[in-house]
Amino acid sequence: MKFNKLPYLFLFITLAFLSSCVNKATKFFNSGMMKFEKEEYDLAAHDLRQAVEFGAPKKESFFAIAESYRLSNRLNEAEQYYFKAISAGSNKDNAQYYYALSMKANGNYVGAKSQLVKFLKTGVNNDLKARAKKEIAAIDKIMDIGFRKDFYQVYNFSEINTEEIDYSPAIYNDKTLYFTSSRGEGPIYPGQGTRYKDLFEYKFDGSGKSGIARKLPELINEPKRHESSATFTPDGMTMIFSRSGNGKRNDYIKEVDLFQSKLVKGQWSEAERLPISDENAWDSSPFLSADAKTLYFSSNREGGLGSNDIWYSTLTPEGTWGAPTNMGAPVNTDREELFPYIKSNGEFYFSSDGHPGFGQLDIFKLESFADGHKEINNLGKPLNSTHDDFGILYKDLKTGYFASNRPGGKGDDDIYYFEYDLKVKYVLEGKTQGYKVLSDTVSQTLEILPQTAVQLLDDKDNYLASTVSDKQGNFSFEIQPEKNYFLRANRDSYETAKKSFSTLGITLSAKQKEELKGDYIVKDSLQLKPFVKNMVIEFPPIYYDYDKWDITKASENVLDAMTRVLQEHPSILVELGSHTDARGSVAYNDNLSQKRAESAVKNILDKGITPNRLTAKGYGERIPKSLDKDTSGFKNGTQLRHTYLDSLEKQNKVLSELGHQLNRRTEFKIVGFIEKPVDLENIDVIDNGAVEEIIDTNLIELEKQIIEKKFGKSTVEPIKKEIIEEKPINQIEIQPNGTVIDPFED
Repeated sequence: MKFNKLPYLFLFITLAFLSSCVNKATKFFNSGMMKFEKEEYDLAAHDLRQAVEFGAPKKESFFAIAESYRLSNRLNEAEQYYFKAISAGSNKDNAQYYYALSMKANGNYVGAKSQLVKFLKTGVNNDLKARAKKEIAAIDKIMDIGFRKDFYQVYNFSEINTEEIDYSPAIYNDKTLYFTSSRGEGPIYPGQGTRYKDLFEYKFDGSGKSGIARKLPELINEPKRHESSATFTPDGMTMIFSRSGNGKRNDYIKEVDLFQSKLVKGQWSEAERLPISDENAWDSSPFLSADAKTLYFSSNREGGLGSNDIWYSTLTPEGTWGAPTNMGAPVNTDREELFPYIKSNGEFYFSSDGHPGFGQLDIFKLESFADGHKEINNLGKPLNSTHDDFGILYKDLKTGYFASNRPGGKGDDDIYYFEYDLKVKYVLEGKTQGYKVLSDTVSQTLEILPQTAVQLLDDKDNYLASTVSDKQGNFSFEIQPEKNYFLRANRDSYETAKKSFSTLGITLSAKQKEELKGDYIVKDSLQLKPFVKNMVIEFPPIYYDYDKWDITKASENVLDAMTRVLQEHPSILVELGSHTDARGSVAYNDNLSQKRAESAVKNILDKGITPNRLTAKGYGERIPKSLDKDTSGFKNGTQLRHTYLDSLEKQNKVLSELGHQLNRRTEFKIVGFIEKPVDLENIDVIDNGAVEEIIDTNLIELEKQIIEKKFGKSTVEPIKKEIIEEKPINQIEIQPNGTVIDPFED
């Protein structure tokens, strides 16, 4: 669903390549950019993805793909492409800013805020920087929104929804619901890759929740145009809706205009364009007041406060619509305001992404007070989510409809039914706490940890909801009885915390529900352990080809994960330390491990991480791995020294080989912290990240063993390692009884 046009100008980049693949890259890249300019965003994204496959410039291609998703209202899908564009070297302000918004659209508030803070330092676009400051304030305010105190229940209106786009419900005479949909057969709109949207009517069969939907005739739904958002006069004889142009230069509609049709002998007449439409603007989502004397609508015409504002026009004594007036603040912002609606009791509702909300569009209510001041209130969850929620319609004072593209629907945008239900609301109330740091150790003493991102997951680790703890560390989620859940919390400079909890057995009896005053509260808490110096963060192993230090495709995903940790925790300084097993000479292993560490660091630097945050260190065979838990046949506390593994080889060759494999590793270790991570130009470092030599009696003894090992002293020529050294752990099968089966043995 696309509400407004945000024109972009891209400079075409000349590609001079020689191979046939490069010719294809040029072809797909130029085709994609031309389609982008024509606002055929879905087709543009398709061609640009193909261009990247054939070697087109990643920086420009990924950025254009991300923008294609954003401009076709798929901001949550754009996140990975903004990340790839930035990792490839894009320093565009739009990439940095909208990368943050895409993270917010996916519920990652902490990551979004961190990215926005970084953008404020590095960005040059003052308009976007001003918007970034508002976004940061909005994220901080999310903790105060919480859930509605009313007992609203939300259901997908599955009888009316399809796998296509369905939104903008409007009730006429309590028996017919009009809505917008892209269902059915017909040409595809290249901007979104869906069929053109048309107006449909749905006549209830008497139950109020089921019936038959049919498309309005071509006098209303013209070919290759979008028709949407119908509104009616109280007598049902006049319908006003929005209609788009067909994209042709000589079309009588340049953008999106408002149209009016009359019901004559049971048939809708040919629609006429309303004179208040601005031919150079996007006029959409109209709504008529109960007395049919005021027409509200959304428009990006000149004179507004931002992208799309709510405007209104009043009916003159001559029966024509007067000059539109902007509603102004506090309703309108510098962002999107759409879908105005007035409830039968006079309450004004609208949708916006410019007021503090959970993600993209949220539904808001304008509160007017006796002293004249007005406030904008977010309706909270479950009516709002991290995705688009818009176009609310009340059937009566307690029930109604709205649209959302939240997860779990039948298609893209779906229509949802809501009702005020006196069922008990079960709420999890918790607190985020952090362990204190004493020098370079972690104390068992806990303190409040405010503004921590918390996610609610089901028992299969599927995302359900997210929030940010308040200044006292408090957070809350609406939960359901008789279910198992997980809580996960993350914050910069702290390890991610995760724990399970259950609501099994808390279902209340009817009598208990009657006696309950307010919500049924379940309490829990999360404790986060801070990062400290010399802490090793566990990642899957990074493998290298035999006797090489090039990064393999399998290791690329691990390094991407390391990069994300660095981006999400901008204050940590990290050492990438590579280790080998004990086969080969000491000098050979020292040299090989250093090259592998430097290769891993370079890979992360290429993704945009500041160089002074990373250190490459090759340890060779000098620090064998010590296990902190039972691992594939080895007991907790085992130190995988070569003398132990050599002796084990006589009993179990494959298990010995597994021990050597565990020693061949690249570790991600925190070696210091940036005191002020926001100020990238004047970084004060608590510890400079230098790795001190480990000198103790234990290490001296280990050095003696290394020199005297069976392969000779460290001064001998390097000994070529057997190919079996590079055997991945995941190819060694461990039986439940601890027996190890080597897939390479006959």
